[in-house]
Parts: sequence; C-alpha cells; structure tokens
Amino acid sequence: MKQKDMMHTRGLVVKNEKDGFAQVVMDRKSACSGCDTGKMNQCKSCLIGAKIKARVHNSRGAREGDIVTVSMSRAKIMKGAAAFYLIPVIFLIAGAFAGPYVGDFLSIDNSLSAIIGGFVSLVFGFYIVRKISERMNSDQGLVPEITEIVFSASGSSPEKKEFVHPSNTCPGCR
Repeated sequence: MKQKDMMHTRGLVVKNEKDGFAQVVMDRKSACSGCDTGKMNQCKSCLIGAKIKARVHNSRGAREGDIVTVSMSRAKIMKGAAAFYLIPVIFLIAGAFAGPYVGDFLSIDNSLSAIIGGFVSLVFGFYIVRKISERMNSDQGLVPEITEIVFSASGSSPEKKEFVHPSNTCPGCR
C-alpha cells in the first residue's frame, strides 16, 4: 500500500506480547488541533485521556521503551467508521418507517409503533455492528502495525524525552 494512503502516528512501546503484537501508548495529538474552533485556550480534550493504548502488530521487532511509527490504512479506518456510525442510524430510520405498517397489522397507534420499530431496529443495528467489529478484529489487515522504529530504547534522544511529557500539554491546559 502506498505511504500516502496510510495514517501514521508515533507511540511508545510499553509491553511486548508473545504472539507478535505489542502494546503501544500514543498521544491523541489531533484532539486539540482538530476542533477548528480557533479557541485553543478553551480546549479541555487533554483532560479526558490524551493518551491512548493500542494493541498493534509488531512486524519490526520493537522492544519495550522504543519509540515507533504506527500506521494503518486510511481506507480501512473510513470503512470502519462508516460501519460503526451509519449502520445504527440507517436501522433506526428504517425501523421508524416500517413501524407504522406493522402497527396497522397489530392495531397499534402509528406513533407508538414507529417508536417501537425504531428502537427494535436500532438494537438490531448495534448487534450487526458488534458482529462486524468481531470480524474486523479477527482480520489482521485491520490491525495497526509498527512500520518504523524511530528511536531505540538503548539510544537517547531529545525527541524521546519530548514524547513522554505530561498529558496536560495543549494550550488550554497549561
């Protein structure tokens, strides 16, 4: 896959697993930069988990303490987001529209049957999303991967010290 079709972030390997995976802690850098409000001094996103921990495929043999580049396909991220956000909404709307037809058959008020139909189909939509999620988790192509070891744990670098800074570093939290 082309390098431009991938999303990259840096992380710190905190644990190696025996099955070729590693636990990596990454900054959620886009939390402050992505709000587009122009009010960075009001940002509080770093107070609600500015670090994320992920299980990634360790194809480069990174060790604990290494700073690595973690990559994942942009298209796969978009497909996953579309499935997780759109499927429940589509099921909710379909159920709300189908509810009155079922309500006429069962002699239930149209408004009540639309509400019941929307709720039942929304629950079914979440069930479908869960099944898709289980399938996506078993697909190794959808797991983020370490694509580069930026700094080895044995080496020292100013950038390494910069990465392990306190989580309260966005302009609104200083």
